[in-house]
Amino acid sequence: MLPEQYKEILSYESLQYLNGFLRTQIGKECLVAMDFGSGNTVSRFGYLVGVGLNYLLLQDPCSNEILACDFYSVRLVEFLGKRCPIDLNIQD
Repeated sequence: MLPEQYKEILSYESLQYLNGFLRTQIGKECLVAMDFGSGNTVSRFGYLVGVGLNYLLLQDPCSNEILACDFYSVRLVEFLGKRCPIDLNIQD
């Protein structure tokens, strides 16, 4: 019933979905902000190590613990790029 131009079959692997895009970022450092309850926002930092249909897996850089994040509570995923070195030569 759909016109020809709309017959593309989309899967969760497709970049049309956030899950598909996040899978291309596995192994990168990221900051994930999640909402819990009424206005409670929690942020977690780590390496993205897995993406499922309804969850993200973050690995803590210090303890190597894995955190499973509910995909539906995720509000923001920020991928961290190259960080600038800190210049400790502060002059007055």
